[in-house]
Parts: sequence; structure tokens; C-alpha cells
Amino acid sequence: MNYYKQSAILNAVIVKNEVAIRSGVNETSTELFSLNSGSKVSVKEQRDGYLKIKFSKGKIGWVKAGDAILI
Repeated sequence: MNYYKQSAILNAVIVKNEVAIRSGVNETSTELFSLNSGSKVSVKEQRDGYLKIKFSKGKIGWVKAGDAILI
């Protein structure tokens, strides 16, 4: 079961109007880029109330878990 959870591809959708994608898991981390509501992303990791996401063209960063919903 653990292998399945780790290997399963999780996706999420951004639900806030505009969300800052940051380099780390806190509000003071550098803002890398922003996404608008409805953007679909892949979830790579979950930690401390944040999701590590991957967007198009290999863009990777962290977003608050409440700003995106797992699908």
C-alpha cells in the first residue's frame, strides 16, 4: 500500500484567484511564479500544510494546501 501511495500520480487544481508559488514551505520563501484559479498541477510531495507542485515546462514550487484541492 505504501508503494502505491508513493508511486500514484496526484493532481490538484488551484482554487484561489491568484496564488504565489514559493521556493519553500513558509510565507517568507521567495515567490517563483503565480498561478490563477483553475490551473491543474501535479503534486509531488506534501509537507507542513504545503504541497510541492509541478506545473508546465518543469516549473516546481510550494503552495499552501488550502489554495489547491487534490483531485
